[in-house]
Amino acid sequence: AAMFHDRLYDKDTGLVNEKLSLLLNTYVGSGTGSAALTDQYTRNLVDLIEKELSIYIDNTIKTIMLTNTLREVHTFDTPVSVRLKTGSADGLKSAYVKYRGMDWRKVTITESGTIVTLELLKPGMYVILVQDRGIGGIPENHWARDHILKMASRYDFGSVFQGAGTNFMPEVRVTCSEIVLLYELTTGMAPANTGLNMRARLTELGLDDLLHPNSLAKDASRQQAAAVLARLLAVKKGTDPRSMRPRTTASISDERDIEDLYYMSVLIVVDIGVMQLDASGRFRPKGTMTRAEAVAAFARLLELTGDL
Repeated sequence: AAMFHDRLYDKDTGLVNEKLSLLLNTYVGSGTGSAALTDQYTRNLVDLIEKELSIYIDNTIKTIMLTNTLREVHTFDTPVSVRLKTGSADGLKSAYVKYRGMDWRKVTITESGTIVTLELLKPGMYVILVQDRGIGGIPENHWARDHILKMASRYDFGSVFQGAGTNFMPEVRVTCSEIVLLYELTTGMAPANTGLNMRARLTELGLDDLLHPNSLAKDASRQQAAAVLARLLAVKKGTDPRSMRPRTTASISDERDIEDLYYMSVLIVVDIGVMQLDASGRFRPKGTMTRAEAVAAFARLLELTGDL
């Protein structure tokens, strides 16, 4: 822009000064037609300036050698959001990315209709896969069938329950590890924790204050599941879990059996209907849960938060 400005207005070589000098040094006489002649001559000089400037700009653009206009990008200053249209394919979608020199890794995606959005850290190859959302081994009349299928349509159960696609085994007791993995899956933390062992995941997820690492391979108790569910509720609501309180106080006949660490969590999940008391008003805090019961509880909570 500075070059073109100078070509017009430079006091020594500018087109305006050059044409003005021509105008001032041109004699058009002093008769009655001299004013009109001067106006016409001025317009001709302006047209000439426009033409000469156009030629100058065109020649400049053609002759300038542009450098560094094409370079290879190895990383981004900030993650780049990529939006892809996936068509009408139904089912659970997963995204994987392969950066240079690295293996394929799973990345988090968000879905809005047929649009999938993923965040990329650097240039690479990526793919969107639609997984078979079939879950086997659930009887047609099973009480939790709808909850399980609804969760499976949104989340990859294969990463939590081995062989779920063939046989989910809904009546098998759920372990603490599986409760942790359900929490990880529903908070969207699974891709970030890829490659971590269960103890590391427990710490990374901030659940090590609720579950002891030595309990991971054991069956989860109802009060432990309640604590993880209450923590999930706090995460979804963006609330400090220590400030959460039930709206009403349920009458739990065996509340003395609830450990202090889990007491408030039990009250909360019972209050919101995520977990229920039995016909005798007991919570059975140290009792176990089946996979079906655990998934149904997670489904109820996610329905309340609008995530399912």
